[in-house]
Amino acid sequence: MIIKRGSEGSEAPQYKIKAEAFRVKALDATGAGDAFDAAFLVAWKRKIGLKESLVIANAAGAIKVTRFGAHSSPTASELAEFLEKNGREDLARLFKP
Repeated sequence: MIIKRGSEGSEAPQYKIKAEAFRVKALDATGAGDAFDAAFLVAWKRKIGLKESLVIANAAGAIKVTRFGAHSSPTASELAEFLEKNGREDLARLFKP
């Protein structure tokens, strides 16, 4: 089970794993959960660890809330750039072409 906590991050309580949220200026939360879910599933499918998958998903959600509308989810390149700018070069490289 994954719990999304918005500005408080996310967690997998059964494993006692938490991932902090990225601090951004939120404009519109429409689609943030969908962006989180999609990024988490992509990361998990790539066999990225649970904690790291949560961090990646949090990043996707954070990017999404800085944009208006439901059709503005981040691309893999945008996700890589955001992760790199936020000190997660280790994860950013996984999404670079």
